[in-house]
Amino acid sequence: MDLSIIIVNYNSNQLVIDCIRSIYKETSKLEFEIIIVDNHSQEENPRSILEEFPDVNLFITDDNLGFGYANNLGITRAKGTYILLLNSDTLILDAALDKCIEFMRSDFSIQNNIGLMGCKLLNGDKSYQHSIFHNASMTSLIVNSNPILFQFFGKKLSFSGGVCSQFVAGVSGAFMLFRSDVFKKIKPFDPDIFMYSEETDLCRNRVSRVSKIYYWDGAEIVHFGGGSSSNTKWQDIQAIVSFGLVTYKNNIGKFFIFIGSCILNTFTYLLLFPVYLYKKDRTPQRKLIQYWGLFRHLKKIVQYDRKWGSNPKPLRVNI
Repeated sequence: MDLSIIIVNYNSNQLVIDCIRSIYKETSKLEFEIIIVDNHSQEENPRSILEEFPDVNLFITDDNLGFGYANNLGITRAKGTYILLLNSDTLILDAALDKCIEFMRSDFSIQNNIGLMGCKLLNGDKSYQHSIFHNASMTSLIVNSNPILFQFFGKKLSFSGGVCSQFVAGVSGAFMLFRSDVFKKIKPFDPDIFMYSEETDLCRNRVSRVSKIYYWDGAEIVHFGGGSSSNTKWQDIQAIVSFGLVTYKNNIGKFFIFIGSCILNTFTYLLLFPVYLYKKDRTPQRKLIQYWGLFRHLKKIVQYDRKWGSNPKPLRVNI
């Protein structure tokens, strides 16, 4: 088996069906399996996917324990030499999977010990979607998150034209192609993280210790984004709470610096609120709601055991 493709589904049957159609249409050189892990969908019956694709392996969880937990279930069942974690809200373009596996088998990939790669992600309108990250200092994170500090000390980056192939610290969870033997050396996603930041935690704290991570612009897919959730408020709060939990579990000192920067940012946005209001810019409202959600869940974060996967359930926000 060349490739195992793992797709996590949560009330997004049509997106999954469209994604699978694109896989079959654009993949001709590989022997592959598709594993769908349904995260306890309540609004749709995931078994309806099997009506069009009876050969797909479908696993339904008893509870929604998050993106990382569901992917971990798929990884344990994967039989392929390579494992692709693919978001449900994606479409494969122009033989992208054939090309990516060919790249992973290349001398360049083998000689450089590339264990994880990402490809070029496009928005629904085919514009470039930023999908990589590099190691950033806590100072840069503080500066970039504060509107006043950013104006004086921040570095504005433009990704409108995309970026070239390069070694990176991590890639987007929408498309993560692994050599399967990587998971024989490391633990997969931390199941304590419900959603968001789980891929950065995996890349920085585990994958990077055993192999290189590479972004390759030689293949493209479409990633629509937000396919399984339309609640922007919930997404914003879950994202910052998950980031806080990852920081807390990995470096207690940086966690307190992070919380201090969030307090500073809260006062900054309150100070600048009239300016943004005059410009009809709703950024302060969104940011203040996000920080409110973080502070509201702060007690839960510090109650978590800091060891990998040592808590009974992931930290999921409630609003």
